[in-house]
Amino acid sequence: MKKSKLDLILLFAVIMISLFGVMMIYSSSSIWAEYKFNNPYKYLITQSVFLVVGTILTVSYTHLTLPTTER
Repeated sequence: MKKSKLDLILLFAVIMISLFGVMMIYSSSSIWAEYKFNNPYKYLITQSVFLVVGTILTVSYTHLTLPTTER
């Protein structure tokens, strides 16, 4: 079976949209987070952790072979 090449344009678009989303979350929630938790970066940190964990899981899943996933 032939291994597919990585689509760099799609990868770049996904990275940019993800970073834009994290930036929008910070922009919309920093005032509330500072008021409620005394830390304007609370939601930014939480969402960034979820983004990193999701990226790690996605990359590790792409390295699995098809017979491994069919079990």
